[in-house]
Amino acid sequence: MSNDSYWDICTPDLLTALLAGHITRMRPKPRECHGLTYAFRGHGTANDAAGRPEAKPAEVARSVGFSAGTVSNVLDCPDIAADQLA
Repeated sequence: MSNDSYWDICTPDLLTALLAGHITRMRPKPRECHGLTYAFRGHGTANDAAGRPEAKPAEVARSVGFSAGTVSNVLDCPDIAADQLA
């Protein structure tokens, strides 16, 4: 199976114009590591969330011996979970 196949994409004229304008403004260049060119770039996580050293629900669950679902319920609905855990 060849990986160099091409597909026709049907897009509304407005979307085609927006995409063409974006590519013209951004002038994307091939990546040095693999030579592929991307029309869009990632913007990272919102509010630098990945950089914060916060515990994930699964980590909390493992440390206290509960399921990740229980920890998630406690975080999302503490009033309901308090009644069930009492």
